[in-house]
Amino acid sequence: MNYSLIVQSTYNEIQIALFNADQLIETVSESKKTASKNILSTLNRLLDTHGCTIDAIQYIGVNQGPAPFTTLRVLITTINGVAFAKKIPLIGINGLKAMLQENHNADFPITLCLYNAFNNDAYFGIDALDKLENGWKNIDILLSRIQVQFPDTMVRTIGCGTEFFKEKLIDVFGDKLFIPEPLPEFPSVKFLHLLVKKEFEAGNTVQEISPLYLKKAI
Repeated sequence: MNYSLIVQSTYNEIQIALFNADQLIETVSESKKTASKNILSTLNRLLDTHGCTIDAIQYIGVNQGPAPFTTLRVLITTINGVAFAKKIPLIGINGLKAMLQENHNADFPITLCLYNAFNNDAYFGIDALDKLENGWKNIDILLSRIQVQFPDTMVRTIGCGTEFFKEKLIDVFGDKLFIPEPLPEFPSVKFLHLLVKKEFEAGNTVQEISPLYLKKAI
C-alpha cells in the first residue's frame, strides 16, 4: 500500500485527505473553530476507519496557503510535529498557483484568483500571458491595475474571495467579468495530490513546512 496524506486549511475548515497511490480514499473536515484541539483526533479517526496507521504514510502534502493565518499555522505546526516524530517527508504547495494551474482555461486571456486578506486587502493569483503571478495588495489598487493592464478584456475570477469582493469586481469590470458556476474556491485535494506526488517522486521533500507568507500575520 502506498498511503499518503493531503492537508489544507480553507476559510471555514481544515481538510485531511487519505490516498492509496492515486486513489482518494476519503476526505474528512474539521471546523476551524475546533481545529486546534481536534486535528490529531480527526487524523487518527480517518486512519483507523481505513485500517491504516501513521507509520504507513509515505509522505504528506500541505497547502501552504493563503488562508486565515491562525488556523493555517496551527495545522502546519501539527503536521510538522507528526512528520518529525515519524520521519515522514513533507511537500509544500503554493495554494494560489495550484488554483490557477487546476483551473487554467485558454478561452480566457486572464484568470484572477482572489482570497480575502482582510482590511480591504486581497491575496491574489493571476494567470495571464502564459505567466503566473501571486501576492497581496489592496483590492482597489489591484483591480485598477488589472483594468489598465488588460483593457476591454474578459476577466475570469475564481477563489472564495470572488464572492467577498463581488461588488467591487462588478463595479470595475462590468460586463467584462466572468464568474464560473460552480465557483472553484480552493484547490481540490485530488489536484494537490497530483502536484505533491510529482514532487515526491522527484525527491523534492523537506522536513518542515512554513505557511506561505504573502502578508504579515492575520
